[in-house]
Amino acid sequence: MRIYLMRLYICLLLVLLTACATTTQPTQPTPASPSRAGTDDQFPGSAVPYPANFPDDFSHYLTVDRPDGTVRDIYINADAVAELRQGRPLPQNTVIVVDGFHAEIDAQGQPVLEDGRYVKAAPLAMLHVAHRRANWADSDFPSIARNGQWNFGSFDVETGERFDEDLVACFNCHQTMADTDFLYSTDDLLRYIRTDDTQYEFCNLRRRVPC
Repeated sequence: MRIYLMRLYICLLLVLLTACATTTQPTQPTPASPSRAGTDDQFPGSAVPYPANFPDDFSHYLTVDRPDGTVRDIYINADAVAELRQGRPLPQNTVIVVDGFHAEIDAQGQPVLEDGRYVKAAPLAMLHVAHRRANWADSDFPSIARNGQWNFGSFDVETGERFDEDLVACFNCHQTMADTDFLYSTDDLLRYIRTDDTQYEFCNLRRRVPC
């Protein structure tokens, strides 16, 4: 009798163990990915306006020659210049404009120089604009990225219509310059304010890079 009960107990134990082994374990929930407040393709475009009275009401404070055979003339609006000359920071509605040109190219395919600087030829197709304002709406930006109070725009140099290009690159590039209000040309701008002389730089970095 004892042997029979022992065998029955062992059989029941084996059945229970088999049932536990084959029971489907509950699926653990997959952690959700951190959500973002929108994506760049949800933004309709930049609300930066074409710079009013450009170039008449602007100061040409810097020219940058680049090894890709282009020239950048950089301007700032008169109200910003007036504030800086009073020792005050850049005001609301500061506007900075980058007006680009191809350099004249010689027979060897090299930029033509005059007094050590590129000779300008045809203008680039677009005019780049940085506009500083405190009351931008989220829908005014072409990107989820932010550079303080700055927003960026691009315009056809001939028609003034919006130029179709990736403005997210502007935000990504300037994000590294938070210590100087997201501007790369702060030192040149302040030298211009002190001297009233247009500054000059040769930038040896290619493509869309900080200079």
